[in-house]
Amino acid sequence: MPPLIAQLQKLAQGYQGFHTPGHQRGRGAPALLRQWWGETVFTADLAEIPGLDNLLQPEGILRQAQDRVAGIFGAEHTWFLVNGATAGVLASLLAVQREQGTVILPRQVHQSVIHGLILTGAKPIFITPEWDESQQVWGGIDPQKLRIILQEKINHKITALVLNSPSYKGVCGNVKECIEIAHKFQVPVIVDEAQGAHFPFHAQLPDSALNWGADVVIHSTHKVLTSLTQSALLHQQGNRIASERLSQCLRLVQSSSPSYLLLASLVATAEQMAHQGEALFTQLLTNAARLTTAINQLPGCRTLKINTSQPGFSTQDPTRLVIQTQGLGMTGFWLDELLHQRYQITAEFPDYGDLTFILSPGHTWAEMQILLDALQVISQNRQSQQLSLLPSLPPVTEGFLSPRDAFFAPQVALPWPEAAGRISAGTLSPYPPGIPVLIPGELITPAVVAYLTCIDQMGGQIVGCDGEQKIPVVSNW
Repeated sequence: MPPLIAQLQKLAQGYQGFHTPGHQRGRGAPALLRQWWGETVFTADLAEIPGLDNLLQPEGILRQAQDRVAGIFGAEHTWFLVNGATAGVLASLLAVQREQGTVILPRQVHQSVIHGLILTGAKPIFITPEWDESQQVWGGIDPQKLRIILQEKINHKITALVLNSPSYKGVCGNVKECIEIAHKFQVPVIVDEAQGAHFPFHAQLPDSALNWGADVVIHSTHKVLTSLTQSALLHQQGNRIASERLSQCLRLVQSSSPSYLLLASLVATAEQMAHQGEALFTQLLTNAARLTTAINQLPGCRTLKINTSQPGFSTQDPTRLVIQTQGLGMTGFWLDELLHQRYQITAEFPDYGDLTFILSPGHTWAEMQILLDALQVISQNRQSQQLSLLPSLPPVTEGFLSPRDAFFAPQVALPWPEAAGRISAGTLSPYPPGIPVLIPGELITPAVVAYLTCIDQMGGQIVGCDGEQKIPVVSNW
């Protein structure tokens, strides 16, 4: 048994606690929760009492546990994250930042990366990712475009390259090539591999960025692996980003009251992968291939299959099932609602032209058969409606202010048409496609306003508008 879990079990019995948490091993917990969850979950919900170490300064049992997990994942150093992968992204950006620093990143990064720019004051250089028109899906960045930018900006203070791979839909970019190019220019690489924490555990899965020499890799272990929600891992290797600096920056963004339920789940998941990972994913990948084949045989149903001969599209995660819905005559939003309301099936991520499902070791063929049966009925009753294609993204606009300066400047919210010509004070990400069209500091052009209006009319959601058709702008610019 892992030492951390053994210690938690030991401390759950025979000790009288006069410390946090207030439920005191469940004795004071609400009856509703005790009846629902049972007693065990409360006995393991302990504070950083003697024998359990300190997550922000681990020197004992947590240090040993992190070292063990680093070995399992193939990293030099690993830190447990209890504030999600977001904490790892923020700490990484803080660790590399220096005065007037610049970060190169793809446009379709997670919102936590934009938040990291705001917190650090770093200036972004965006590279638009590659777009597959036939599949209506985004890939990664073209390595040659990265090379050109690094050559052009050689005199800038480039503090890091940030990559996100795989995408939410399981598309992996040319990570290996991008890392090699960045390192030739002495630029450290941070890879947000939140969606690919399972990659190290089966030969038929894509390679982890750790294999390609990424300096920092962030894993969200509750996505496909089996730890509790909000738990994640931060990995480091090499000497381009100091481990001591990462530890220091993690103290800025991690809770000082970590949940030992989350920590225990990270340890148990890593051990599960070390001993059973290959067998679990062998079974999962067999079932996933069977399910994908069966779905593609249904009239109107087609699953995403990328063209790996084009830049930005190196491979695809087989645990992401992306059903393209054009042939069914409905949007991914409609299919998502239909499956949820009529068949009690909940997908991961609806988009305009597809619906994404996550397949994990927690799925057996029985659950997959339920999904297949529902899709068979929907296929038989498919519509003949033709869906229009998504409009092209407007060009990335000029950044007049750094994201930090714009975010902290006095601001006012204006209706979309009135905001044209002003400087954005917020981040606006239309879903679909989920790529920010504005971040703080950028000029709001008529093309951006027209794009937002089009996505809204198609039934999409504009994240960052707080439910109103208004854009936060810098008021004194």
